[in-house]
Order: sequence, then structure tokens, then C-alpha cells
Amino acid sequence: MSQTYVEQIANYFGRYPSQAKVAKLLLENGMRVSEGRIYCGEVEVADVSLGRAAGGGPEDRPRRHRDHRGPVPICRRCFAALRPTLLLRDVAPVMGWSAIEIIPSNATTTGIVADVTTVISNAGIKYPPGAGR
Repeated sequence: MSQTYVEQIANYFGRYPSQAKVAKLLLENGMRVSEGRIYCGEVEVADVSLGRAAGGGPEDRPRRHRDHRGPVPICRRCFAALRPTLLLRDVAPVMGWSAIEIIPSNATTTGIVADVTTVISNAGIKYPPGAGR
């Protein structure tokens, strides 16, 4: 039985606990690895900053991020394709906006987006004047 992509990555980093912390940080923040350097969007992230954010000392810094490209091809593809995304949940109240966060009980269920748009429509929620037009 072949392993899933997630299992391959987990098995690889399971052998390197400090590097697993860094890998988790990369995934959580959408940081990508390109030519041995780590980027958040187009901004390069310093090794020292990344090691510190991962909760480790200097010895836990990524070593030119070879481990995140790793011998497992899925690691190379995964970490090269990551991109940060904007989450408005926390900033919306500060800006005077509204935001809806959808957390399905089962993400494999079909029709989640259709159900959400139906609820929004039935509640009479509309775009602000001029928005999205």
C-alpha cells in the first residue's frame, strides 16, 4: 500500500524533530522554498528569524533548507508551491468590516459552498454599495 503525500512528508520529518518544527512553520504560513532560500510571498525570510519563530536555537535553523527539499520528491514539490493567503477574520473588526469564516464539520461533504451561499442569500446579506462591481 502506497503512502499519501502527507504521510510521506510526515515520515520524512519524523526523523528530524527540529526540522519538523520548521516544516510546520512553513506550512502554517505558506512560506515556500526556492533554490535553498525561504520566502513569504516574494520576501526572503532570514534563517535566524525562521529558527527563532520555530522555537529553536541556532542549531535548529534550517540549513540552507536542504531538508525541506529533501530526498522525497513530494517535499520538493510541496514546499516549492506554497503561497501565503490572506485571512480577514482577525483584521475585519479592526477595519470595521464583516467577515464570515466557514469551518465545515466534514470538508469532504459536497455542496458546502452552495449551502453557505444559500444561508447568506436567505439572510438578505448583500454586498456594500459599489463593492465587487
